[in-house]
Amino acid sequence: MKILEILKDIEIVIADIEVNLGNEKHNNPTLCVKTKNEVIPLCTPDGRPILLKYENKIRIK
Repeated sequence: MKILEILKDIEIVIADIEVNLGNEKHNNPTLCVKTKNEVIPLCTPDGRPILLKYENKIRIK
């Protein structure tokens, strides 16, 4: 393995994310990457890891 690039203007944060599960809403602290106006989760609300995908981004209001 080798490092190709270090991304700038990116922060690792823990965000309290709310999800709909059926008729109920649940929230959990979730490890995320934050850019200027988007948050990309690195794990599911129940703690399972997921790949960093820009399709998973959540816009910050």
